[in-house]
Amino acid sequence: MKFTLTKKNKKTDRQITGDGEFTHMFFFGIIMIVFIIFGILTTGWFVYTNIYQTIDKAQAISTFESGFSFRPINFKLFNETMSAWEEKYNQPTIPKIRDPFNPILEKITEETTEELNEG
Repeated sequence: MKFTLTKKNKKTDRQITGDGEFTHMFFFGIIMIVFIIFGILTTGWFVYTNIYQTIDKAQAISTFESGFSFRPINFKLFNETMSAWEEKYNQPTIPKIRDPFNPILEKITEETTEELNEG
């Protein structure tokens, strides 16, 4: 019995990768991972804005109402403030001053005076 050693053909890189048949599946997997991460982030943002912020606002309102108390009105201070307000904002207006650079020409023509006399 004679044994001979024969060389087996090594597979080339092309045969291992499958001639590029399934390379699009690699990119499809990456795109799916990106979509899943985007979905998780969007869900987290939705839960945060619609649940946690609502709870926070409700808690702030309840905290505000628990510390709410009435204080008596100081009418003397109120009257002083109102008089100062009126003095500040109800000042007489300054009349229009003639502009030396752009004079306003008010010229009455004979036609307008006749129309005024007729009317």
